[in-house]
Amino acid sequence: MLSFCDSARDRDVLITGAGAISPPGTNLQAAWSALISGATACRALSPLEVPGAQYLSPAQGIRLNGAPVDHTEVQRRCHRLAILQNLGKAYLSAVIREPVLAMTAVALDEALRHAGLMLPLHNAQRTAVLFGGSKGGLATAERLMQSLMQPSQPVRELANVLYAPADVESVAMQDRLPTADNQQPSPLLNSTDFAAAFNHAFTTDTASRLIVEATGAEGPNICPVAACATGLVSILQGAALVHSGQCDVCLVGSADAALRSSVIASFHRLQVLSRNTNAADACRPFDIDRDGFVIGDGAAVLVLESRRHARRRGARALAQILGGGWLSDPTGITQIDESGTVITELLRRSMNTVGASPSVLSVHGTGTESNDLAEARGIHRACTSNPPTCFAVKGALGHLLGAAGSVEMALVAAGIAAGLHPGTRNFQNADPRCLIPVSTETRAVSRRDVWGKLSLGFGGHAACGLFGPA
Repeated sequence: MLSFCDSARDRDVLITGAGAISPPGTNLQAAWSALISGATACRALSPLEVPGAQYLSPAQGIRLNGAPVDHTEVQRRCHRLAILQNLGKAYLSAVIREPVLAMTAVALDEALRHAGLMLPLHNAQRTAVLFGGSKGGLATAERLMQSLMQPSQPVRELANVLYAPADVESVAMQDRLPTADNQQPSPLLNSTDFAAAFNHAFTTDTASRLIVEATGAEGPNICPVAACATGLVSILQGAALVHSGQCDVCLVGSADAALRSSVIASFHRLQVLSRNTNAADACRPFDIDRDGFVIGDGAAVLVLESRRHARRRGARALAQILGGGWLSDPTGITQIDESGTVITELLRRSMNTVGASPSVLSVHGTGTESNDLAEARGIHRACTSNPPTCFAVKGALGHLLGAAGSVEMALVAAGIAAGLHPGTRNFQNADPRCLIPVSTETRAVSRRDVWGKLSLGFGGHAACGLFGPA
């Protein structure tokens, strides 16, 4: 486990800025306001909102529910971002057309503005990037696959069937939004634009590379992949770089845009998606009537700094990262040990390393039986004498998969700064096997309280972070 507490306090790790794109809105304040009001972004989707939805209809019991992001608004904002103006025309077009990259760019701009960091960076060599994802650009990957499935066309013409246009000002997300009957087809891409899409919007590290390109950061560039724990692992690894003195500033977070028919079908087959007919009430963490989660898209970027660096430039901090770490659950690729043994060990090690226990705990809370039982049992055993107030946000935001840890952590930072913890949407009838205090409404907390964040992911990934006021 890692501790970032420094006796001299110069190497304390602070969160000085945060930006988030999530289903409730295209900035962090929109997400926070929706969360504390008890609203939800989960809803029934039109088949036109999910590419390939026509192939899902034969699946027995499947629900076309989701927590979508306003990608049209994200695209509009991308067009105006000064941080993207140095990208080549083809690269910029690829960014705007790929939701993972477009959301990352808008969240990055918000985080930099929030932190008061100006470009060009004052010391690019002392600025690192740790930005992950559980997958690459699925929208781009699907278009690439579709183009490769055109055997009648020469290879050199594959560029002309990917997507359009070369003029980024007229980009429209044709894979997300229906084309009006009277709308003319967009011009086809040339080979340069095709190559840009493959090089810049396909692989898992495309978002971290975009941040480097946009900011000119010259420190370490790392793309953690830890399934749904990716965001929190990225934040903790970035904090370790700052605390160790390898950099003064670290841009961290994660992004995911998985509200696609292929992902919906996969998770439906795993029986982790809710089949509730009412999407708004579908995800019910720790409730006896739960039956799974709802998928959403999102991205978050957080700016981490050493206290010394933040003090020198007069930056105000949202929160301090005290410490934490991650462990592995070897139960299986998609299984979790419902006894909660790994979570108990993770929490105990984190608390012992930092020398503090959380009063408030943001849990992973997927609303699946195995996750809820593992988390509740692990927390109960680790914190028997002083159980934290627990809350889960997926009933309001949806499950953002690879982006969940970073978006939820941005909300934790907002909660610490505001002195409020949110409630748990749709928690009505507690599962008697889950012996943890679950918050049902927004409440004020002491600004001195320690907060915790748990994130779990397929493949046995389990991460825990502890945070406090700056």
